[in-house]
Amino acid sequence: MTKTVKSHTPRPFEVRPSTRSYEPIVASTEGWLACRLCGVLLPPDEQAREPHTVRSMGRVPAPGTYIPGPMQRESEIQMTTCAACNGLRAEATRLAAEFPSGCRTTDYLLMGERAVMAVEGCLAALQLLSARHEIRGARQLRLLLREILPSVPQITWEGRFVPYADHDAKSETGAARPWAHVPAEVVAATRTAWAAWLRARVERPRPIAAPTAAACYLCGVGTVEALPSHAHHAWHTLRVRPSALGASRAAKDLTTDVRATCHAAYAELRGWGPTLLEQLVMRAAGLEGNARWQQVEVSGLRAWGTMGRTVPNPTPWAHLDLAQLDSDLRTGVF
Repeated sequence: MTKTVKSHTPRPFEVRPSTRSYEPIVASTEGWLACRLCGVLLPPDEQAREPHTVRSMGRVPAPGTYIPGPMQRESEIQMTTCAACNGLRAEATRLAAEFPSGCRTTDYLLMGERAVMAVEGCLAALQLLSARHEIRGARQLRLLLREILPSVPQITWEGRFVPYADHDAKSETGAARPWAHVPAEVVAATRTAWAAWLRARVERPRPIAAPTAAACYLCGVGTVEALPSHAHHAWHTLRVRPSALGASRAAKDLTTDVRATCHAAYAELRGWGPTLLEQLVMRAAGLEGNARWQQVEVSGLRAWGTMGRTVPNPTPWAHLDLAQLDSDLRTGVF
């Protein structure tokens, strides 16, 4: 953890929270700049060699003002980096270069400057908590971004101005002490996210049972191996259409469970039906890339839930004879 360098320049504002005149955010004086991460207001002799320019695209309206969207008035704010935060950029650059596959959010793989900024923001959050950290491997870095990154815009000083400035954010101000601008509830939420990261670092996959049904309505497995922190992503409870999955036409729609893998195929095809069954079964049988599969229509496929069974399958689609399907496909028996 980088230590704060003691200042030799007197502060024209109170820095002791215990005093009655203390204010967490104070007005700047000429030449003083706020640290872009922790927000502490610094005199010229304690600033980084080069200033940091933050571009704000506008300002968010104050609560209670009925303005549709941010007020479009772009501005540039000059900031700096304090000694305590200065090492975070170098550490973030190293981590992003060493573990590029770990620079991932839920939906995107971050690269280049975006990856470095994301990692730096997470390291800043750990510094806010005075939390010791040692990131070993891409998995730990990926988990850090997953748990901490959503809180970063509420933590850093520059987050008050980008992409749009908060309604009460003023460019001619700074924090009297490092992180003094961060509300107590945000600190508490960040501490909770940090605890979740620590747990996720040491957790191991375990069987996650279907939440409401005996097994996946499609493939029939009763449990899915997943990390405890990902348990809520392992299953989806939703309405299915049995009549399109092998049941009689009179079968009514029902609410049941589908494992994540089967749900992903359903979401891609956007509907229940024979095509969904074919895709999932061929994938389970290892035949999805077989060119012959594209030329035939496999009939008689049924979802596990349409067969009246109560005992889950030991493996996906074990209620079907996948070995026979493989043999029939290869010999052309269709």
